[in-house]
Amino acid sequence: MPMPIPPAKPPSSILLYKQKHHRTPPCFIRACESDSSELPAHRAFFVLLHRSTKPQLAVRPMDAVEDIVIAGAGLAGLATALGLHRKGVRSLVLESSPALRATGFAFTTWTNAFRALDALGVGDKIRAHHLLYERLVTFSASTGEAAAKVSLKMQGKSGPHEIRCVKRNFLLETLENELPKGTIRYSSKIVAIEEDGDVKILHLADGSILKAKVLIGCDGVNSVVAKWLGLPKPIPRAGPRGWALGAPA
Repeated sequence: MPMPIPPAKPPSSILLYKQKHHRTPPCFIRACESDSSELPAHRAFFVLLHRSTKPQLAVRPMDAVEDIVIAGAGLAGLATALGLHRKGVRSLVLESSPALRATGFAFTTWTNAFRALDALGVGDKIRAHHLLYERLVTFSASTGEAAAKVSLKMQGKSGPHEIRCVKRNFLLETLENELPKGTIRYSSKIVAIEEDGDVKILHLADGSILKAKVLIGCDGVNSVVAKWLGLPKPIPRAGPRGWALGAPA
C-alpha cells in the first residue's frame, strides 16, 4: 500500500528522497526542488531543510553609501582619517597595497609637524622614540671641515624649535594603531570614478563598487582622484635625498 503523502512544502524547500525499490547503494540520494506533492506515492521520502555549511560573507546593500572615503593609506591619508576620528567622524581609507606600505627610512620633522602630531594625539609617542637635535653642522665636500654651524636651541617666534629625525614606518604604524579596526581597507585600488548627483561612484580593481558622499584624495603623485578632478601632473623637483646625522656624545 503506498505511503500517504504529507502536506506540500513551499517550493523553496529542498526535498531529499530515497527510492525504496531501486537497485542503488543505500547512500544514493536524489535532490528535488519541486513541490513534495509531485513525488510518486509509491516511494518513501523524507524532507530536510537545506543548510549551507559554507561560511556566509557579509553583503553590503547595493544602495549603501559611505560618508567619507579617503584614497591612500600613506601619511596624509592616515593623518586625515585620525583627525576626523578625533572629532567623532567616521571615514573609510582605501589602500591599493595588501598591507601598510612602511618603506623608506626617516625624515626630518620640524616644529610645525609636531604641532600637527600633538593635535592628532600622537606627538608624545613619537617624541619618546626619537632624539631631539641640538645643532646642525654643514661640512665642506672638498675639505671635509665644518663650513657652518647652526644652533637648534634658539627660540623661534612661537617658542623653542623642535627638530627630530622620525622613522617613517614608526609614524605610519602609530597612526594606524590609533584608528578603529576596519578603518583601512587594503587591496582596494580605485581605478575609475564616476559621479551620480552628490554621490561619487568608485570602481575598484577587483570589480567591486563603492559609493561615497565625500572623496578625499591622498593617493600620491599618480593620484586617480587628482586625475579625475583634472589637476595637472606634479612637476618633478630635485632635492637632497639624505643627511648624515649624528647624536651628541
